[in-house]
Parts: sequence; structure tokens; C-alpha cells
Amino acid sequence: MGRPVSVTAVLFLVSVVAAQEGPPPMLVVTAAVTEDVISEQVSLLGTVRPVMESLVACEVEGRVVERLVENGDAVASGTTLVRLDATRLEKQLEYAESEQAEVQALLDLAMIQEKRATGLHRDGVLSVDDLDEALSRRQSLAGRARATATRIASINDDIARTSVRAPFGGVVTELRTEVGEWIRQGDAVVRLYRLDPIVIQADVPERLFPHLSKGVKVPVTIEALPDLVLVGEIFALVPMADREARTFPVLIRAANPDGRVAAGMLARVELTLGAERRALLVPRDAIVRQAQSEVVFIVEDDTAQVVTVKSGRTAGDRVEVVGDLRPGQAVVVRGNERLAPGQKVRIDRSGG
Repeated sequence: MGRPVSVTAVLFLVSVVAAQEGPPPMLVVTAAVTEDVISEQVSLLGTVRPVMESLVACEVEGRVVERLVENGDAVASGTTLVRLDATRLEKQLEYAESEQAEVQALLDLAMIQEKRATGLHRDGVLSVDDLDEALSRRQSLAGRARATATRIASINDDIARTSVRAPFGGVVTELRTEVGEWIRQGDAVVRLYRLDPIVIQADVPERLFPHLSKGVKVPVTIEALPDLVLVGEIFALVPMADREARTFPVLIRAANPDGRVAAGMLARVELTLGAERRALLVPRDAIVRQAQSEVVFIVEDDTAQVVTVKSGRTAGDRVEVVGDLRPGQAVVVRGNERLAPGQKVRIDRSGG
């Protein structure tokens, strides 16, 4: 019979075997490397502005006798907003028309007299001085007639301007006058916004601004109207930065046919930077930053191997990577913080 083995010896042998086998496999979650066509998407907040805004002013002075709109009213182009008292102008018109009739009668007579003087001068009965006098009188009255006609046209124009009209279709957003108020030429009567289309101004960081182009389609969502998705278009890239924030205004135009979107609302725009290209993609959580480098862990034969990568554009929850990877490889997305190259792993197929 052999000698009995002590408990101490057994424990020693177990520890030696365990040391040779290494630590137990680490439980990890993996995802596949994919390849797709991408372009970098940047989500920015913007503010809705009217495509047109005007403080509608009166072109003549007078007393307001009627205001035909209220705040929030939608008006068509040419709609009368305010009427001024035209009595003074109408009296001026009446006097000018009376003067015109008188001058016209005198002019008609002068034309007859000029014609008669011309015949008498031809017959040697009338002197040149008398003929010149008749001609001068007719010319003077013709000048007065033209001046009176011009004054009448001007008064009629001023009478028309006593009805202050909307220069474009829009919505009244501010009232600047009341009935009975005397307003001077150039005084504002209402503020008018045109909200179809709308303009969204997004302030873009300096590093992104050079990558944008006019005419690019842009998805737009309105924070207060989550069910509404608009398709806008970049129409202006303003090359003047905010000195404090170093951001550049980008203007996006979008349709607002039902008028649901109001000026001042918060909008979110999704900007595409640069051209599309094919790229390898991994989930964001696959990338581990170590000192000055980025790595991912791939799983081959139940062993973790490290691959150095360089991250690029984002595409949803995935990131472009450049490195020694190929589509379909399994990269660790959970449990990679404590992994070491060559370490055994066990994949959690449930994703937990």
C-alpha cells in the first residue's frame, strides 16, 4: 500500500493546476462589425423666424378712423389694415379739380386766340409782337394745366395711401396704433410676419461650417410639435461668426402651409457633413480609449485580441473606425473595460 496523500498536498496540486489554467473566462457582450454608406450627421438646435417681417408704416399723415385687424389675424397681400381720415385731402382734390376746369377753359380760349392771331399775322393784319403774346399766353396756360393735373394725381395718390394695406400676405403680430390717434408719415401701424415658408436659424460651430453647402436638404423637427417633421433646405450660409461663441448662422427654409409653426419656436435640425462613403462601423461602446490611442477588442477562438483603431464619423449609435477589422467580426461592447489581450472570454448570448 502506498502512503496516504495529505490534504495539504491535494490543495497544493489544485492551486498549481489553477495557476496553469489562468483566471476563469470573463463574461462579455459582443456585436458585429458592419460596413455601410455613411455621412456624418450633426444635430443642432435652431430658432424659427418669419421669412418676411415688416413694420407696416403709413405714407401720409392723418387721423386713424378705422383699424380693420387685430393681433393674430391672417391677412392677404393688399388687405386694408388701417384707414385714415381723408377729408382734408378730398377738399384739396375738389379745389384742384375746380382750378383744373378753370385753367382748361382758359387754355381752350387761348388756343383759339393763337390760331386766329396766326391767320391775321399771315394776312399782314397782326404784328409779330401780338402773335408772340398769343403764343406765350397759350404756352403759359398749357404749363398751368399740366401742373394742375400733376397735383391732382398726387392728391389722388395720397388719398389712396390713407388706406394702409398689407405689403404681403402674413399674420399680424403687433398693433401700433388705435382709432383716433394722429399719425405722421412714416409711423408704423402694425407689425406683420410671413410664416410660410419659415426660416430656421441654426448657429453652427466653426469646425463644421466649411463642410456645409447651399441647397442641401435638412430634416427639421419642432420641439413643441413632435409629430411634425419638416424637410428644409439650406439657402444661406452667413460668413460672419459670433465673436463670443464662434458660431456661424446657417439659414434653412421650410414650408409651413398650415401655419402650425410659430416664430420663436425651438427647432432641431439634422445637418449632413461632407460626401457619403463606405465605412466600417462599430457600436460606440466598443471603443476603449487608452492613453493617446483608441482600441477595440475582437473575439477569436474565445480569446480577446486588441486592435488599434481610429474613430471617425458617427452614424446613429455606431461609429466609423479605421483599423485592421473586417465586417462580421465580433467586437466586445460590454466587459471590455477590464479585458487584457489574450484573455479568455465567454460570450453572453442573451446580451445581458
